[in-house]
Amino acid sequence: MKSEQSQFVEELERLARLTAFRPGLRLVVGESGTDWSFNWRTGTISVDGGRLAAESADFNRGLVMHESAHAAMTRLQSIVPAATLQDRRQFALLNAVEDCRIETWMQRRFPGCRPWVREYNDRLFRPALDPAAARPPAAQFLTGILTRWWYGRAAEPMCDAARQALESAWPAIERAIEVLPPAPDSVIGLPSAYLRSPVSRCYTVDDSLDPPDPFEQAVRIAQYDMWSIVNQDLLPVYLRLLPAGDDASGSLMASLVLLASPNRISRTGRPRGVDSLKPDGHDVYQASCRRQHSAIDRLGDDFLRWFEAHRKAKLRRGFPWGHRL
Repeated sequence: MKSEQSQFVEELERLARLTAFRPGLRLVVGESGTDWSFNWRTGTISVDGGRLAAESADFNRGLVMHESAHAAMTRLQSIVPAATLQDRRQFALLNAVEDCRIETWMQRRFPGCRPWVREYNDRLFRPALDPAAARPPAAQFLTGILTRWWYGRAAEPMCDAARQALESAWPAIERAIEVLPPAPDSVIGLPSAYLRSPVSRCYTVDDSLDPPDPFEQAVRIAQYDMWSIVNQDLLPVYLRLLPAGDDASGSLMASLVLLASPNRISRTGRPRGVDSLKPDGHDVYQASCRRQHSAIDRLGDDFLRWFEAHRKAKLRRGFPWGHRL
C-alpha cells in the first residue's frame, strides 16, 4: 500500500503535467535543502524533500505549479546568449522578471491556483519587507520589481538611485510581464508569424527535426519579445546600479530575495543546434538585421528554392560560376 507522501507526490506530478502541457513530465524528490527546479535535459522537476514534509499541501502545490509554468513558458535557455545566462547578476534580473511573467500567466490560465501562489509568495517574500535589511542598489532594484508586482509597492528602504531606476523602468517591466501567449485552444494563424520572427532562427536545427505546434510557436515568440524588452530597456538601467569595476556578485546574490524555486536555466545547458540572437539595438549588424529581417527571409526563401531546383548536377553545360551564378 502506498504511503500518504507517495500518493501526494503522484498528485503533484499529475498537476505538473497538466500545468506544463507535458504528459511525460516527472517529479524527483530530493534531500532536504535541495533546489526546486525544472531540468530541460531530463524533463524532470526536482522537489525539496524537506519542504515537501514540512510545508502545507497548498504551499507545495503552488511551488510545483511555479516550476511547471517554467516548463510551459520559459525558453530563455534557447534564446538568450550564454554569456548573459552565466553572469549571475544579469541572470538575477532575467529570473525576477520571468518569475513575475510566468506566475501572471499561471494565475490567469489556472485561476484556482491563486490561493496557493499567495501562500508561498507571502512566505518567501516576507524577508524582502524587512526595513532593517541592508542591500546594494542593484538588489534593491530587483527586490523592488518582485514586491511592487506582488504587493503593489516596492520594499523599503530604497536608495534614490534604485528608486529612480525602478520608476523609470516600470513601464517596460509591466510590458515584459504582460508578454504572454494566447490559450492553446485559441492559437490560430501563427506559422507565418513564427517564420517571420527572429526567434525561429534560434530553433532552425531543432525545428527541422521536430516542428513545433502552434502553441509552442506562440510561447517562443512571447519569450523572445520579453527578452527584447529586458535587453533593450531594463538591462542598461540595471547595469548602471552595479558597482563599476567590481564584480560584487557575492554580496548582490546574498542580499537578493528571490523565490526559493528559481528556474536554474544556467544549470541545464543549452540545446544543441541553438543559435542565439541578441537584439541589443546597439550593434550595427544586429540593428540592421532587425530592420531588414523580413526582406532577408524572402531572399533566403528564394535562394532555398533555387538550390532545391539546381541540387542535381547538370553535366552537359557545367555549373554556373562567377557572374553567371
